[in-house]
Amino acid sequence: MRRRASLPRTNPLHGREVILLLAGLLLVASLLSVCLPPALAQEATPDASAAPAEATTTPAGPTPTATATSTPTATPSPTPTFTALQARLALAQAYLRGGDYARAAEIFAAVALEDRGNAEALAGLDAALQGQAAATATAVAPPPTPEPTAAPAGPGYGAALAGKAGAALALAVAALVLATVLYLAARGLRWLLSALREVWFTRVRRPPVRPGIIVGEFHGAPGEEGSQGSRVVAQALTEQLAAWNEAAAPGQENPILLDRLDTPGLAWLGALWHGITLPRRAYRVRGVLYGRHPGPYRLAADRIDLRSNRVDASRAFESSADAPAQAFRELGMAAAFWARDPVGMEGTPGLLEMPARAPGISGAARAEVGRTPIQIAAEALRLMGLVRAQVKAENVDYTTAPRALDEAQALIEQLPAAAALRHDLQTALDDLWRRVQPGRAR
Repeated sequence: MRRRASLPRTNPLHGREVILLLAGLLLVASLLSVCLPPALAQEATPDASAAPAEATTTPAGPTPTATATSTPTATPSPTPTFTALQARLALAQAYLRGGDYARAAEIFAAVALEDRGNAEALAGLDAALQGQAAATATAVAPPPTPEPTAAPAGPGYGAALAGKAGAALALAVAALVLATVLYLAARGLRWLLSALREVWFTRVRRPPVRPGIIVGEFHGAPGEEGSQGSRVVAQALTEQLAAWNEAAAPGQENPILLDRLDTPGLAWLGALWHGITLPRRAYRVRGVLYGRHPGPYRLAADRIDLRSNRVDASRAFESSADAPAQAFRELGMAAAFWARDPVGMEGTPGLLEMPARAPGISGAARAEVGRTPIQIAAEALRLMGLVRAQVKAENVDYTTAPRALDEAQALIEQLPAAAALRHDLQTALDDLWRRVQPGRAR
């Protein structure tokens, strides 16, 4: 009996591997269908669905036995992704919104040619072409011509002139008010400082200081013979004031001050400086001399208080001396005593009496005929001046000094008892007695 040929045995592992392979493919296909968007599932081509079928075919011959190993499977990202077509449409929309109409139209046209009938591509292409046309028309069109506007009518000549005049008037008024305020403030400050200076020299300082005297200008009247005697009058006045200061006690002196130089070119600067600084604490004596031979000769004098810049005293003197030089010296001597204390000299009757007319008598003989109070006071000052000079030099002649003071005392007692001049001379004499013979002082 012939033996039947045995069929080849099938490897049981081969069928198991095929089953595992099919199960893996099915799992991958299910995951792809869930993760991919519906649009991608719709856009899938038929060739992609045939891939798994081809993968399931196995060769007819026997396959080598292989050990199954598990490989890690990558978890797909949940973030949705665009297809190439959708990405191009999104890019075209971005260009369209940005105003780049040429690029947007180019992309939309390419998509429309590839995917015919795509509504989004056609609508975007239409919008891009319209935007490009509008931009081109705007660039080519000429700019609009602005309509001329009528300029507002300006103010007339009269109104402009009135406005400028008003502004100038307002500025002038403001400047005037400012100048007035500054002037009043400066005047008030000068008055305050002058008052404080006066208090210092008269109340605080010991001995007090009397205001000085400035011998001003003495002029001769035009056409008069005594016009050249003005210098003699000024010199006699200065000498008598110096004699008083040499004999007077401390605090009785009237300093003789020099007048400022006359500078016509700088008069404006002097006025400005005088308005800023304090006025001088002094009196200025000036006068006019007139008369002709044989006389009388007259002197009109006034005293100006420089602190207030006003004339505080004025008087006329008359000399009946025959010699013009003698008349000029008598006028200057009388003016010196009067300038020192006008109120005190005028307050006593006869104190300013001038020598009587004595024809043919002049010089020292005229003084001996009938001494006036001024001549008596001048002689007493001469004697006291000699003793005061010895006291200042600390070389007192104790033999002649008391005799000179006794003679001065006798002369002073000839003056009116109520005269201020006698009181001042007696004060100076008592000071000299205290320095020469302290026991004789009154």
